[in-house]
Amino acid sequence: MRRQLTVVLEPRSLQIGQYARVVEGREFHSPKDYLDLARLPSATGEELRELSRSEYVFVRMAVAEHPATPSEALADLMPPKIETWNDGALVLVILLNPSTGPDVLRQVPGLVLPGLHTRNDNNAFAAGVALAKRQDTPEDLLIQLISDPLQRLSSAR
Repeated sequence: MRRQLTVVLEPRSLQIGQYARVVEGREFHSPKDYLDLARLPSATGEELRELSRSEYVFVRMAVAEHPATPSEALADLMPPKIETWNDGALVLVILLNPSTGPDVLRQVPGLVLPGLHTRNDNNAFAAGVALAKRQDTPEDLLIQLISDPLQRLSSAR
């Protein structure tokens, strides 16, 4: 019989790079330990909020994928600009999370539109599609995606 792993985090004591105390006495020593916690179906919003500050992008991605991640933690995960492949992938994963709030959705057009003009940025295209497919996407955001001023400038040349 498998035992459920229950993690106890002392309030404001977990700092990424340190260890978390676990009920069975297990300590977190490696990035994989943080990743495993971020993937636990029973992870709490508070645990996921703490893990969202991880220095490891794969832990932040797992937090962004988790359906129990609070909307404000997803907002904190949103990169200010898409500069790397990981940034674009993170935006896409955040968009696919049903907990993502409207404040986060409003950031997406400004982040993905520049990437839509780059042939190598599949994440920007996928993020635009994901935004369009969400039932809770405000109509004005969709209009921003289809009436991009950069596109009009490049077609006028």
